[in-house]
Amino acid sequence: MDDVYDASRISLEELKHWEMAPANAAMLAKAGVPFALSAADLKDKKKFLPNVRKAIQYGLSEEQALRALTATPAEFIKAQDKVGSLKPGLTANFLVCSSSLFADDNVLLDNWVQGERYQLSNVPADYRGVYTLQVGTQPAVQMLVAGKPEAPELKIAVAPKDTVRGAISVQGELATIVYNPTPKDKTTTVRLSGYYTPTSRVFQGDGQLPDASRVKWTARRQEVASQVAKRDSAKAPAPIQLGSILYPFAAYGRIAVPPQETVLIKNATVWTSEAAGKLENTDVLLVNGKISKVGKSLAAKDARVVDGTGKHLTPGIIDEHSHLAIVGGVNEGTQAVTSEVRIGDVLDPEDVDLYRDLAGA
Repeated sequence: MDDVYDASRISLEELKHWEMAPANAAMLAKAGVPFALSAADLKDKKKFLPNVRKAIQYGLSEEQALRALTATPAEFIKAQDKVGSLKPGLTANFLVCSSSLFADDNVLLDNWVQGERYQLSNVPADYRGVYTLQVGTQPAVQMLVAGKPEAPELKIAVAPKDTVRGAISVQGELATIVYNPTPKDKTTTVRLSGYYTPTSRVFQGDGQLPDASRVKWTARRQEVASQVAKRDSAKAPAPIQLGSILYPFAAYGRIAVPPQETVLIKNATVWTSEAAGKLENTDVLLVNGKISKVGKSLAAKDARVVDGTGKHLTPGIIDEHSHLAIVGGVNEGTQAVTSEVRIGDVLDPEDVDLYRDLAGA
């Protein structure tokens, strides 16, 4: 939250939701609960696939995510004999991708609907990798093409400890490379133009040096070095550290049911609401959450002792009329009769006051 005042109004419940909601799908899958993923009610439909990818980061497997988009929804609508999987006899509805459906750099190529192909795009050329760049008679240097396929970045090792950045543009088979050969001199420029041969994975063509002389140039891909660079550049996602679920899922919630204690309340004025009436200087022993004994000079091993001297102890008060756990205002000041109102519609089952009242009942 950028705004200080907005941040002060965010509840712990909302913060916990932001933290843990992306893991909901993984938790359902772990519990064996069938579910489907849908873009319904999503204001920005473009966020759907990124949201699925985020769910995968939070523990949902790609297989489970794909099933939640295909087989499970087909089963929910009783259409699994027609769609939802790839097997003989089912309608030919499927996607063709350049990579895993959930990969960041995946491109949707074809969408087949009832056996009809709808081509969305072509396989994108990927020029990323490590190349040996030979410009004229100059010593060969290493050229690294990195970044995203649609917006590649260029680095050239012009000296053992120096690299320069340049620009590379590939349109079809035509390629253009521009860079400064001297790290500290940004006024000199090498311009290379040519073409790319996909079968041999080689760039070649004509270039112009800073002194305006013309040269031939080539850039040959080094497969082993390219694979190493790809592996080294792959950033392992930071492990997701989820907090604990609270019960109730709000402020003052607990991560586990508190253990039962043996409690001994000493020397209190006890109102029994029974024939014994009011008992002065009396002890009450609680075991496993229930009243075990009421009397004087009680003792219990390992009990937590509460001094009740000068205090009164009564049964929990039962109020048949309560606004406990009601969300918002419920008093209709302008109506004498409100028979159309159902309190059950506005109860918050996670209101912490429910737990507090139960503790004191």
